[in-house]
Amino acid sequence: MKPTEQEWLRFELGDTVSDHHYLHGRGCAQCNGTGYRGRTGVYEMLEMTEQVAHAANHHEPANFMRVAQAQMAGETLRRHAVALVVAGRTTVLEAMRISNQFES
Repeated sequence: MKPTEQEWLRFELGDTVSDHHYLHGRGCAQCNGTGYRGRTGVYEMLEMTEQVAHAANHHEPANFMRVAQAQMAGETLRRHAVALVVAGRTTVLEAMRISNQFES
């Protein structure tokens, strides 16, 4: 695993990064050399509670971000992508790409 991938994982996994086995697809004729098969959804969900709706109608975007982050309680797209990596469903590089968060 590349040092950048390890550091990216460390943001969510802390010192347990080396406790897991990580996959890297070789690729074949069936997958067009990508190493991936099928599709898996990676997502985060923000429930539209009364507080979130009020913050969305407020004129200050920073206020909405604070309320939304509190509502999600850390259940982010990045965290879901890391969970898929740990479960062996995708690679670290693909998780980094789809979560669009290369920096830690």
